[in-house]
Amino acid sequence: MSRKTVIFCDFDGTAAEQEVIVSLFQAFGPPGWEAVRDAIIAGTMSVREGVGGIFARIPSSRVPEMIEHARRIATLRLGFMEFLDYCRVHGHRFLLTSGGVDFFIYPILDGLLSRDQIYCNGSDCSGPTVRILWSHACDGQCRADCGMCKPSIMRRFPPEQYHRVVVGDGVTDLQAAKLADLVVARDLLVVKCREVGISYQPFETFYDVMAVLDRMGAEAYR
Repeated sequence: MSRKTVIFCDFDGTAAEQEVIVSLFQAFGPPGWEAVRDAIIAGTMSVREGVGGIFARIPSSRVPEMIEHARRIATLRLGFMEFLDYCRVHGHRFLLTSGGVDFFIYPILDGLLSRDQIYCNGSDCSGPTVRILWSHACDGQCRADCGMCKPSIMRRFPPEQYHRVVVGDGVTDLQAAKLADLVVARDLLVVKCREVGISYQPFETFYDVMAVLDRMGAEAYR
């Protein structure tokens, strides 16, 4: 029996043209946040430690401003909405898997995706500063301290039953790419895939992603 296809799609720099979380740090982050970002990219600091630490220094009172900022600057990548239709027509399951945070992702994607299609970090803004809730932390097979652990989500979809496709652009997608049957990549994820020898297909728009899936369908989805 043929496997079902499930798409694991990143948000910042992938579904959204912008790195929305970086834009929030630029506008609202504490001094020195850039060094934390660089350490995460270099692999010397975990995403959970770095992102959680930055938000812990941002007053909760600024969250409404951050939501408005995110909604104002975010642009969905060309073809994204058409890609959601494409997935529905072809019976592919679409999941947004993001290291971002619910308070800005949910408003941007309101009306496009149901909440059960979105895997991201939660937040608690009831205290003096923003506390990130790691609702999808690493399982027993991951030691990367991801925060929102994409490989752990993927393991809920056994490879015997699912053809797993990762669409992403950054270092947070690399561990997921190692488990994927098909990787569709841009930007830093391309660099990381080349470094570790992971095969990938490049993209810039979601029309490209659809073309990749159509082109590879005969071989990949049997």
